[in-house]
Amino acid sequence: MNKFTLPALLLTLNVTVLPSIQADTIHTGSLTVTWTPTGAVTVNTAPGSPNLLRFSHETLSGATDTPNTYTIATGSLTANFQADEGLIFDKMYFGGISGGATFLEAGGAHSYMGWDVHGGSFTGPATYGGTNNPDEGYYREWEITGPTTGRSTFGDSWWYRSRIFDFNDPVYGGGYYDIGAASFSMDFSAYVGIFHVGGPWPTGIIPQSINFGFTYLDAPPADPAVPETAPTLGLMALGLAGLAGVRRKVSRT
Repeated sequence: MNKFTLPALLLTLNVTVLPSIQADTIHTGSLTVTWTPTGAVTVNTAPGSPNLLRFSHETLSGATDTPNTYTIATGSLTANFQADEGLIFDKMYFGGISGGATFLEAGGAHSYMGWDVHGGSFTGPATYGGTNNPDEGYYREWEITGPTTGRSTFGDSWWYRSRIFDFNDPVYGGGYYDIGAASFSMDFSAYVGIFHVGGPWPTGIIPQSINFGFTYLDAPPADPAVPETAPTLGLMALGLAGLAGVRRKVSRT
C-alpha cells in the first residue's frame, strides 16, 4: 500500500461551499433546539434517547474523472437550547463521538468539528479520547481544548482502504457542562476535505457525530422579595390613578 503525499495532491484545488440551510427546530425529550446553519451541518436525535443530540456534517464524495483534485466543504451552526416550561438545564454531558466512515481509492479524507458553549464550563476526568496513528495516516479522536471549547477529528490517508464505524462503536467522552439555566447556546464549526489522486472509484467520507446529553431540574420559584420591574410598577400606578378617578366621579353624583 502507498501513503499519500499531500503536496502532489494539491495540483488542482476545488473548493465547494454547500448552500445555506434555513433555521430549523427540533423538540425532543424536555428541550427545544433551534439552529441556523451555514453549510451542511446537521442536528439529529438519537433513537431511544430523547435527551441526546448528535451534531455532524453531511457526507462528501469526490469525482472520479479528475485526478489530483482536492474538495472542501465547510459549515457552521449556532444552536439555541430551551428547556420545557417549569424546567432548567442541570448539566449538558459530553458523550464523545460515534459513527463515521472513510472510503479511499487513491486519496484521503478528513473531517473536523469544533464547538463553543455559551453558558457553562467543562468539568471532567479527561480532556482527550480516541486514536491518532500518524504512521498509518489514521485518526479518530476528540479533545477538550478549553473551559468552553472542544473539537473532534476523523480521517484516513492510506490508499485502497475503507473504515466504517456504526453507532455501536463510539469513542466515549466524559464530563459535563454545568448549565443551571433555562436556555443557553452553542456555536459549531465544521470542515470536511477529500483529495482524489485517481482511479475508477470516488474518495468519500461520512463524518463522525458529536454527542451531547441533557439533564434537568425544576425551575426555582419566583422570589417574592425581588421588587417589581419598572414597567410593571408603572402599569400598577396607572391602574390606581384610574381607580381614584372613578371614585371621585362617584362621590360627586
